[in-house]
Amino acid sequence: MKRFANGVVALGALLLSLVLCEGVLRVMRFGTTVATSSNPVWTWVVYDPLALRRNKPGFVQHDVRINSLGFRGEEISRRKPPGTLRIVCIGDSTTFGVWRASPMVLRFAVDYPASLQRRLRASGIEHVEVVNAGVLGYTTAEGLALYLSRVLELDPDVITVRLGNNDHGLLASTEVPPLASEREYAIMSGLPGPAYRLDLTLLAFHAFRRLQAAGSQPSPSEKHVPLPQFERNLHRFVDQSHAHGVRIAFLDFPYRDLARGPTPDEQFPSYFTDARSLEELHALHTQYQDVVVRVAAETGTPFIATAGALHAATTAFSAWDLSHPTAEGGEIIARELAEALRVEGWLGPNGASARPPGAAARAKTPKPSRPFDARASS
Repeated sequence: MKRFANGVVALGALLLSLVLCEGVLRVMRFGTTVATSSNPVWTWVVYDPLALRRNKPGFVQHDVRINSLGFRGEEISRRKPPGTLRIVCIGDSTTFGVWRASPMVLRFAVDYPASLQRRLRASGIEHVEVVNAGVLGYTTAEGLALYLSRVLELDPDVITVRLGNNDHGLLASTEVPPLASEREYAIMSGLPGPAYRLDLTLLAFHAFRRLQAAGSQPSPSEKHVPLPQFERNLHRFVDQSHAHGVRIAFLDFPYRDLARGPTPDEQFPSYFTDARSLEELHALHTQYQDVVVRVAAETGTPFIATAGALHAATTAFSAWDLSHPTAEGGEIIARELAEALRVEGWLGPNGASARPPGAAARAKTPKPSRPFDARASS
């Protein structure tokens, strides 16, 4: 009995110490202080101990507006309103919304998640929220870390994943991509959502990231996310979605048609890639995209193909941007995505929740899928 009492006292002391530490960190504004930007242009992309980088909550500048939860677009509540169909689009800069119109001009008037929301509401699905969870420079590793730490807590009904371009980019730093080890993945997937809002959690991951960086010596040709980890991350997206009863779809990530040639000021190799030609870069990108197609087929995950529609429109890519669709391209992606979600039956009647009810539905083996072409079903 005495041992039990001593244990209770020790546990109480530990909990009190943790509460005090959390209070001190809050007073010091640790979470805000550590969220610094090292990029003089993309100043809203700040360091995040959980996913390496994220959008700065509350940032507003010209065409870029980040809400208080760190997602581009209008304010949303963390708790999903009753009756709301919540779709979260996870991706990189092409999802966030930016493209190069000329050598010195960047445009931000492209945001396919916002366009998707407008389309769905115009079609009569009024209670739909489409969250833009795109972050410049994101890989599958960072996107998955964001999913576990910030997105699942939003209780999404559907997520879409459009990633792969930055995964095969050169690492060129001592940063270690998140979730590179099974132990880190087990920890991040096991923590409850509210734990990620604690400064103690941020401090623990911050210390871990610094230790990782101190022991990292990347080789000149090392990719951000090598193919085996890329494939593993895609499977983890699917596994986590099934475990939480979330519908998931992969989007393709087409480059501008190879026949249109290189961007006028493009050089190979570059800081981004060790590919020696445009053809070699396309071939490398195709290797990663083939993995997306394979994982989608193996897991019965819908794969939404937009390449045909994007390449058919001469205005979907500018002459100065190989990978980022223009505003017209973003509208095409939104159109194809809206049709694919409708055909999959994920939009529900009158915008009702698309989530399969109950654990039994979550455990069901998903139906086999094939690349989706919205034009073929119209």
